[in-house]
Amino acid sequence: MIEVPGYLTQAVLADNGLSHEELICLEELSELQKELTKQLRNKGNMRDLVEEMADVYICLKTIQTGMYISDREINEAIVEKADRYLRRQKAGDTK
Repeated sequence: MIEVPGYLTQAVLADNGLSHEELICLEELSELQKELTKQLRNKGNMRDLVEEMADVYICLKTIQTGMYISDREINEAIVEKADRYLRRQKAGDTK
């Protein structure tokens, strides 16, 4: 499991506020998208991809903290989505 320290998310929220971090998250997701596109074209750099992934993890955890969403809620949603995918996979409906 990837851990983003609570002190980091709290500091970011205290400095910038939730609304600003929501915008930052959109920017970070866009940067990750660009790095993934480079990877698909065999023009990417693995270190850049890892750094963008880290940025996205941090901003998602910051938004989670700012919106008072518990890890339990996130984990439940992940389990639901995994179960749905596995049902679709069993039915041959994943592509």
